Amino acid sequence: MGVHGVGSPDYVILGGGIAGSSLAIELASRGYGVLLVKRDEGSTPMSAGLFVTLMPENLMEFVAGSLKFYRRHGCLRTLLSRGALVIAGKEAASRILDIHLSWGLSSREASPDDFEKGLEEKLVVAEWERTLLVDELLFDVGKLLECLYKRMSALGVSVKEASIVSPRALREAARGAQVIVSAGAFTGSLVGGLGGRALVYRCQAFVAKCEGLGVVLEDLVNDFYSVPVDSWSTIIGDGSNEVIGEPSRGFAYSIEDAYRVLENYARRVRGAHSCYISRIWSSPCIVGGDGYPLIGKMGDLYLFTGFNGSGLSLAPGMASLLADYMEGKVKRLPAHLECGRRIDAGADRVVEPYDLI
Repeated sequence: MGVHGVGSPDYVILGGGIAGSSLAIELASRGYGVLLVKRDEGSTPMSAGLFVTLMPENLMEFVAGSLKFYRRHGCLRTLLSRGALVIAGKEAASRILDIHLSWGLSSREASPDDFEKGLEEKLVVAEWERTLLVDELLFDVGKLLECLYKRMSALGVSVKEASIVSPRALREAARGAQVIVSAGAFTGSLVGGLGGRALVYRCQAFVAKCEGLGVVLEDLVNDFYSVPVDSWSTIIGDGSNEVIGEPSRGFAYSIEDAYRVLENYARRVRGAHSCYISRIWSSPCIVGGDGYPLIGKMGDLYLFTGFNGSGLSLAPGMASLLADYMEGKVKRLPAHLECGRRIDAGADRVVEPYDLI
């Protein structure tokens, strides 16, 4: 076993986002030498920074583990705010509250009168829908990554920028070390046997200029979320992400699609008709075809990917599980996470975590 990056590393991690950096910290904390290889800044430039608790019961332990990870490594100071308004159908809302109650979260049902006095605009909520005040966290993603990278430096993790585009180049860069691929949508081009198990899709968002709600809103009925940036800017994204065949197709987000989502927002938020789009963003993302992440070993490589926009919420908690598995402390990974699991091919839509509740 290497000692804090001295000499040849024990592990080479490809991918410098939340997932790759949290796994690097976990392994380095256990005394392993780690080299993290990243292609660019390592994070989506318009990530909303949501620490989402809208998860099925069998993922909540990793949500809890991620929160403990951030606290343990001093990164909770990058927290911006807490809590979100969630609109869901009655059945889904009841299930969310049951799960949160079992995990000790203070989420609760609220009537519009409970919170609309503090909002700049009013919400339009149908009779068959319920509005929840849900325990969620909003991070400054740039500061969070800065915290993670400082922690990696303190633990002796080496960081290298390189563009690796083939399995051969990946193994040459590793120089005999064990390789862990956490390269997001580009994982499939580096790992054989992943075909049919993962969906590559276009994750996208935009900034709307207008006087918005001033609070995080997650609309599970109309598949969109909004996160305030300041008093006149709101990040808005949606869950109707297009499944694409190649990562190279992930960067085309049409203005027509963006305005379609903005129209949904305006139907829900009175007064939002004055909003206009100032900037749009899109990127390729990856998820298991059944909506769960992909972790474990495939061939001679380990995988740590497929978090479907929930890497901030799940990856640090799952890093501990994967490290235990790699050390032999856990003999088998959960069947719904193991990267070699059987997944029915032919999915034409991305399953979000709340779809699994």
